[in-house]
Amino acid sequence: DAQESRGLGDVYKRQVGHGVLYEGNSLTVADKVGYGTFELAGTASNVTVQIKNPSGAVLDTVKLGALGAGQHSFQWDASNYPDTELVFDASATNGQATVAATPYSTAVVKSVGLQSDGSLAVRLDDGQSLPYSKVKAVF
Repeated sequence: DAQESRGLGDVYKRQVGHGVLYEGNSLTVADKVGYGTFELAGTASNVTVQIKNPSGAVLDTVKLGALGAGQHSFQWDASNYPDTELVFDASATNGQATVAATPYSTAVVKSVGLQSDGSLAVRLDDGQSLPYSKVKAVF
């Protein structure tokens, strides 16, 4: 009903100003430190993260070693790249087997609205519009 719909809309609007985690490989940089998050589909004996510039050139490699399945975060010294958009790729193996690693980006919600199909979307501080179904977490 309309009351329930309005109440649900209010819940989503309260997310404005909050951070969201979604599938993507942008590195968040704050105070000269790069922050990234990824999820491993299984246990990995060797996890590495490559930091890249927008054209794909590798700037650095972060070796994280063995990690369990689930979500993991890392930090990287970005002080030498103050005005560069940075991306990352996480790769993982367990012995000879490849372990799927899904990268996540973070952004701040600027607004919440409806898409043309009636589904919810969030507009992020980087200007993109993201279907709410793609949001992995709100913080």
